Formats: sequence, structure tokens, C-alpha cells
Amino acid sequence: MNTNPKAKTVLCFGDSNVQGAHPVSGRFAANERWTGILQDQLGEDYYVIEEGLGGRTTNIDHPDPKKSSRNGYKFFFGIFETHRPVDLVVLMIGPNDFKTIFDRSAEETVEVISRYVTETREYCKEKEYQPPRFVLISPAYVNMEAVNKHPENPGIFDQSSADKVSRMPALLKKLAEATGCDFIDAALITHPGEDGLHLDKNSHTVIGQELAKIISEN
Repeated sequence: MNTNPKAKTVLCFGDSNVQGAHPVSGRFAANERWTGILQDQLGEDYYVIEEGLGGRTTNIDHPDPKKSSRNGYKFFFGIFETHRPVDLVVLMIGPNDFKTIFDRSAEETVEVISRYVTETREYCKEKEYQPPRFVLISPAYVNMEAVNKHPENPGIFDQSSADKVSRMPALLKKLAEATGCDFIDAALITHPGEDGLHLDKNSHTVIGQELAKIISEN
């Protein structure tokens, strides 16, 4: 952890692409994940917290009780309190809502993401906390050809899932403009790796550097 008492706290919350899942197996090393690259870029004046979990949804309960922790909304405010004071929240979440077992629309998912922003601000007002800045990051496009070739993936996502992911950048950009959040269209600057879902190594570098630039300039 960063022990600089004056460091600003950056909470990065989301799914496996925040956790740094490798497209083939395991995770990228800490200095290869975009959260680690962000920490290196920002230096000791910032404390970057990586709160990613594979399979995390915006607010949908998984039918398997062993995966109840995947409902992001149920855990977000506890995590927010754990790391308080939080100066900036980076949200990169949503694609797991489009798994075939959930079949949620892109509009519904972005509406839940908007609740993270507005209800965090309301929560901070009630608690008399300084509200954090938000950065919304859209997901990389899904490569369905690669997904279907990967042995554990077929049936989890379908073409409809991929189409919904592709609609998120425009919807999230509109949300960011309406709520005063910063926005990164990762679909324009990143690519999924071999499994068609998880970011490749270079994409982590690009996101980390782009996010560092946004944070440093504001």
C-alpha cells in the first residue's frame, strides 16, 4: 500500500478486466495490469486500489449461491467505506450483465451504473463526505469468434451479448456528459485477448496511461 498520508485515493471498481484477468489463465502481473500501470504513472501522490472481481455484475444476483459476491452493488458501498476518504472512483463494469443467463439490456445496465454515481453522491452528502470524482470506462468489444473457440466460454455469451457490449460506449458517454463524469471509450483503444473477452497485455498499458493522463490533467 501507499503510506503517503497525503496521497489521493483512487478506487478502481469492476469485473475481471479490473482484476487483471489474463485471457488464457491466471492474472497479469501487478506491474502489467492497468491498475498497476496507473499507480506507476501517478506515483506516490496517489494510492490506487484495485477492486476487481471476475464475473461481477452491476447489481444482478448469480443463481449459484457460492457466487453471491458477484453482485457489485451489494458490496460497493462497503468497499467505498473501507477505503474512505476516496477522491476518485473508476468504474469499469457491465459486460457480465449480458451473459445469456441474465439477458439484460444495455440500457438497463447503464441505468444501474448511473445509480453508482448519483447514489454515491447522495451518500456522501448524507455522511458529509467530500464526494469523489468519477471516471467511467467502457468495455472492449467482444470477439465472438474467439469466445466460441475457447473451451470454457461457449454458451456464456452469444452474439446478442456482444451486440449489447458494443452499445455501451455511446450510452456511457451520454451518461458521463449528463452527470459530470470523465469518460474513456476503451473500445476505441483496447482489444480482447485470445479468449475474446479479457484485455490483452497492451490494452492494459493503454488504459493505464490514458487514465493517468486524465487524472493528472484535472
